[in-house]
Amino acid sequence: MRASSSSDSRTFPPARRYGSGIMPVASVRQPLLWSLAIAIIAIALLGIAAPARAAGAEGEGWDSFNESDGCDASRVRAPRATASGWFSRSVPVRGPWGDYFGRTIGAVDDALVWWDVPMSDGERLRLHERIVPGLDAVAANIAANQAAGRSYPIYRTYTFAYAPRTVGGSTKISQHAIGNALDINSKWNPYSSSTKLTTNMPGWFVDSFTEAGFCWGGDWVDAKDAMHYSWQGPAFTPGMTPAAVYPPLSARADFSSLAANVATPDILSPETRRLLAEGDGDAALDVIHLTQGSNRVHVDVSQARLGHRSCGVTRYLIDGAVLDGATVLYGDYDGRGGMELWFMTDDGGNAQFTIYDRHTDFEESTTFGTSVPFDETTAYITGDFGGDGTVDLWTFSRDAGATTIEVWERSSGFATTALSIDAGLGDTTGMHFTLGDRDLDGLPDLFVVDPAGSVRILPGASGYSAVDETLTIPDLGNVLDVTASDYDGDGRDDIQALRADGHKLVLLGNSRIYSDLESWFETPGYRCDAGDLSYPYQGKFGDDEGNIHESDIEFIAEIGTTLGCNPPYNDRYCPERLITRGELSAFLARTLGLDDDGGIDWFTDDHASEFEGDINRLAAAGIAKGCNPPANDRFCPDRRLSREQMAAFIARAFGLTETSGLDVFSDDNVSTFENDIEALAFAGITLGCNPPANTRYCPTRAVPRDEMASFFARAVRYAAGS
Repeated sequence: MRASSSSDSRTFPPARRYGSGIMPVASVRQPLLWSLAIAIIAIALLGIAAPARAAGAEGEGWDSFNESDGCDASRVRAPRATASGWFSRSVPVRGPWGDYFGRTIGAVDDALVWWDVPMSDGERLRLHERIVPGLDAVAANIAANQAAGRSYPIYRTYTFAYAPRTVGGSTKISQHAIGNALDINSKWNPYSSSTKLTTNMPGWFVDSFTEAGFCWGGDWVDAKDAMHYSWQGPAFTPGMTPAAVYPPLSARADFSSLAANVATPDILSPETRRLLAEGDGDAALDVIHLTQGSNRVHVDVSQARLGHRSCGVTRYLIDGAVLDGATVLYGDYDGRGGMELWFMTDDGGNAQFTIYDRHTDFEESTTFGTSVPFDETTAYITGDFGGDGTVDLWTFSRDAGATTIEVWERSSGFATTALSIDAGLGDTTGMHFTLGDRDLDGLPDLFVVDPAGSVRILPGASGYSAVDETLTIPDLGNVLDVTASDYDGDGRDDIQALRADGHKLVLLGNSRIYSDLESWFETPGYRCDAGDLSYPYQGKFGDDEGNIHESDIEFIAEIGTTLGCNPPYNDRYCPERLITRGELSAFLARTLGLDDDGGIDWFTDDHASEFEGDINRLAAAGIAKGCNPPANDRFCPDRRLSREQMAAFIARAFGLTETSGLDVFSDDNVSTFENDIEALAFAGITLGCNPPANTRYCPTRAVPRDEMASFFARAVRYAAGS
């Protein structure tokens, strides 16, 4: 039951273009430069040999093609085509998918083999030859279950594989288009855009695939596709090693010209640190912002796929993390495709690591000591030295005008070195180190980049003992980080640099064969809407920019009255949302520092409220009276707060009783809370609701959270005598 190119008694079309005649002919022909077509022909004629094995760039282990976070690894996003629909053979496959499965749909098609589907009615599927070890493992698992008397019949009418097309109406290339996925018994295992799972597959059958390194669509997080299995990559199939990368279709270039200059969002604070790293699974370098918060670090990922727009930033929180005194690196620590954050600190002269797991959104971590010397003058990066899929630590020690290169092995717990050499680099102060495969021999090469205008490359084949190339590059300016990574998805590493002014610069290491450098990873047509959170922003919240009450909102955040409206991130205040009686209770309890509830459960209707404790503390302090007089055994925590009720709460909380006989407003004479309203007016806490006359208070009108902030800010300042 293994993949093969032979046939059996059933008649099959030849294993060639477009899926055995059952797939429609390509209806979308996408533009491609003539140089690309010429390069394809040239490589075919020259018979260029592929490298012995695949090498990762800085921070990278083996490639992952995992489709969902639900499959026990970080999600990897599909590259894009320039249009949706079915593909012709000339359509390029860019990025890591092109590295592993073929640079064009035609190359993929030529690498397909037949797989005899176990337990089927003679079904055979066309799949990529490079996933054969995974398919063999599946077949062996199913055979073992079959020997134990288990059975799950598979029907050819509802079972499919290769389909050279995009996903739905999008431009994302389908896993089916690269021969990396199959759908089984679709009639009984339908796709659902919700999280409702419908399947008739027994658990042992699913396990036969997942234990062999396949992601099951039934495990997806945001949708369910129970018919669907896709191979996750060589690290996920036991005993497998990666295949060689496909040769690029471009020629090597010398990084001499600036190919892209991309503006990225500014920083939140002067202390924000920034890294160039892959942060969202699309293989394009993002800008990672690290900012110290209160007992946590904010990790803000400015995403390349969203054009680094101000609304294209995703935030993660690392509770308990501290930036001060830490060197922060990134790399695939667990070997499953995600870029973990490595916080390195001094532990008695040696480096101690805390690794924050990308797959859990950095919520889980592991901490351990090492034998690696820790020194502030030493530069550190991560990368797979031995090609075993584990990321090692590279150190560059500067002393007396010399630079010593060492590689500390992950497999030893960073206790032993695989390399220690002085390559004659001299003084490298102010220079940046990164890894890439410049010569395409499957070994990581070392790039030493001087932002003032040069790059030296030490090939892995020479053991990094000498510089092989010294190239002149444009002056990059004040650079924070430099990484060798494939920007245009052609298969050759480019130099990308992040300047202090937030601009990401790209120097191509190849001849340009694509008219659009970014289309393979950028989301087409993505724009910021008026309601989107703009990054960066001033103060604690991003959604109060330009609000007339902004200064008061930030003031009550500073004194701890409000935490925000979108926990756990709490980077929004929701200014226009109407405040509830429960929320007001929390505002008052925090501001007044109330911690005594009198040991009494004061109300019957707040047990399900997250603000119950605050409500009880307000009642014990005599501030909360209830909402159903005269019994007042209910509080109505979810009811919207009116302006007259707010006046009563604030007057009681801050002891405001003085009115000096004023009758400022004309519309509060029938209000139960008239005295409280006038007390607030006397204290200057309220001005009225109809400026500039301000002869009315609007007692029954609900209170938005932004207005509430100004009422609170004025009350606190009044109580403080300012």
